[in-house]
Amino acid sequence: MNLQQYRESRMRGPISSGVRQRWQERIVAQRMRGAAGADTYLSRYGKGIKAPKVIELARMAESQGDQPMADRFWAVAYKLETGQAPQDGNEAATEDAPAAPQKAASVPRSNGRRRAGAAPLVSAFPDDPGQQVTPAAAPAYPFPVAPGELVTMQPVDAPHERDYYVRSPRYWGQPKVYGHRMVVFATENKVWYQARSLNLWPAPSEEMDRALRRAAEAFGPFILDGEKFYRDCTGAERMTAAQAATVNVREGQAGFPTDPIYAIFRCLYAMGDDLRGGDDEERLKYAGHIGLWLKDNYPGVIEVLPVATTEAEKAALVTLQARNNREGEVWFQPFSAYVGGKGHKIRGELATVRTKYKQTFDVFVTGLEPTTVAGKAFSSMRVAVFCDGQQVDLGRVGTGFTQSQTHEIRNAFERGGLVVEITSQRFTENRAVVHGSYVRMRPDKQPTDCVVDTSIF
Repeated sequence: MNLQQYRESRMRGPISSGVRQRWQERIVAQRMRGAAGADTYLSRYGKGIKAPKVIELARMAESQGDQPMADRFWAVAYKLETGQAPQDGNEAATEDAPAAPQKAASVPRSNGRRRAGAAPLVSAFPDDPGQQVTPAAAPAYPFPVAPGELVTMQPVDAPHERDYYVRSPRYWGQPKVYGHRMVVFATENKVWYQARSLNLWPAPSEEMDRALRRAAEAFGPFILDGEKFYRDCTGAERMTAAQAATVNVREGQAGFPTDPIYAIFRCLYAMGDDLRGGDDEERLKYAGHIGLWLKDNYPGVIEVLPVATTEAEKAALVTLQARNNREGEVWFQPFSAYVGGKGHKIRGELATVRTKYKQTFDVFVTGLEPTTVAGKAFSSMRVAVFCDGQQVDLGRVGTGFTQSQTHEIRNAFERGGLVVEITSQRFTENRAVVHGSYVRMRPDKQPTDCVVDTSIF
């Protein structure tokens, strides 16, 4: 079989979301082009790479119009699979194609993302209908990136305290929303909803779908980047309608609506223009235009996140987020292109970061969960507090301690009345800690000292 026959026999089937994401985060972000770009990619990320993955990269390169890169990837895949260099007249593109790059980091796993040939996935949103939606359901798309292919620009944990970003003129701020990341591709006839994993999901609600289609009639096709969430009767954000409903029932407001809300971060495509290559100012401007139209015409369905640009506005944002027990803030450099993935830098500083609020309080340990890990005394501790005279179970805390500390904690627990200090980012609708982390033991405290007010939840 020559290279052309090999290529034709392997052109069918979906390209996995993992490869599409790596294409955006690595090849596009690092501006790799042509055969040299393929070699660069393989030298950096290709240790132990197998032919099926290289075939997907070759097909991805062809779909993006980079034939020299595709030819190089095809040649490498051919040699990996057959053990022979291709001999069909493409020697200029395939000469010295590497059998397997040696100097590179291991290719990371896809973290459960959809693989080529896998069955269609059911919605990742627990409260969504069980429809099956795959990227193949989206036809040819006039936008710069098709549904199921656009990799979102993601913030990372901030290396500085939040006061640094409040004071820095290089950063603007927005509220951090607690929900599911969702990219909206809207036309007047159809709307696609893409998760951060690149999978496509059903419409969150008929009303939201209708609102976005009507907006596309008014503005033309557009792409929005944002977050889908649900608000409970206390004003807190929840990831699912079921979580919001649980709180509503507990608070005696079972009839409070649990409809999905879409919070718009920015607009990536509008008025026939791809806005990803420009500054955030332009993306925010179009997000404001489209979002305000949606908010006026379909209240309760869409929110436009405010943007804090001055030091005073950023300080006010922080005060409001902390007062309302919100998750935190996102800080971004406004004069930045939209680059998929994490860790993009401008002049040595991260383009977008997040700061989160953590609560610190004392809890008493009610149990230790067993472990099979050698050298550890337990896997996690069950903790509780007293609230309104009742013991409230806060779930498990399984991080923050070393192996040696697990033995100290177990010994103290067996003596009885163990109180520890922990941190938590937030609580679930059932009042369990989220990302709870151990800080230290409090031998000076008794379980009866672990009393909290309901406002902590």
